Amino acid sequence: MAATGTVLLRAGNGTVTLYDLPLRPAFADAVAAGRLVVVTDDDQAADPPAPDPEPDLEGPPAKSAKVDDWRTYAVAQGGDEDEIAAATKQQLIDTYGQEA
Repeated sequence: MAATGTVLLRAGNGTVTLYDLPLRPAFADAVAAGRLVVVTDDDQAADPPAPDPEPDLEGPPAKSAKVDDWRTYAVAQGGDEDEIAAATKQQLIDTYGQEA
């Protein structure tokens, strides 16, 4: 059974964001690749959550999602973290909002 609850993920630029479990496939892939790190409340590395056996919806966040969700998604897609941190939500949507 997949983990439920929440998890803190830290991007390479140090941004820590709280996410619901199970993780979306793009975020789980970024954790597996080391682009995102699961951390504890005191910002120490932790074990990643168990993968979801049935994938959640794939693709970019909803346009109404928070900018931090878009930034994490963009990092998970391999985007440059400094450029992503400086981008507006609309720029992230324009760049990463289309499914391949």
